[in-house]
Amino acid sequence: MNAGPMRAKPTELKKVISLLEAEHPDVKDLAKQVMTTLQTMWQAQNHYVIMMLDQSGKKICTFGAYYTQNQAEKDLFRLSSPTPQPARGWVQKIKGVPDAV
Repeated sequence: MNAGPMRAKPTELKKVISLLEAEHPDVKDLAKQVMTTLQTMWQAQNHYVIMMLDQSGKKICTFGAYYTQNQAEKDLFRLSSPTPQPARGWVQKIKGVPDAV
C-alpha cells in the first residue's frame, strides 16, 4: 500500500504562491527555490508507518510512509497479514531523516 496522492496543505500552497508571485529573473532559480522550500517543510513534518508483527513474534513488516495518522489507520484495517498466520498491526509515528549533504 502507498500513501496515495499527496495533497497540498494550505500552508504549503501559501508559501509556494508567495514564491511564484515574487519577481525572479531566472525561472531555473525559482524552481530550485520552490523545491528546496517544499523539501524543508516536508522534512519537518511527522510521517506514519504501519507495522505488523507476525504471530511468532520474529518478523516485523512495515507499510508506508503515510502523510497523516488517519491515512495509516485506514490502511491498517484494509491490509492483509504479510504472513500466512495472523499478524498484529499498529500505526507508528516516525520522523524523517534529512538528506546528507
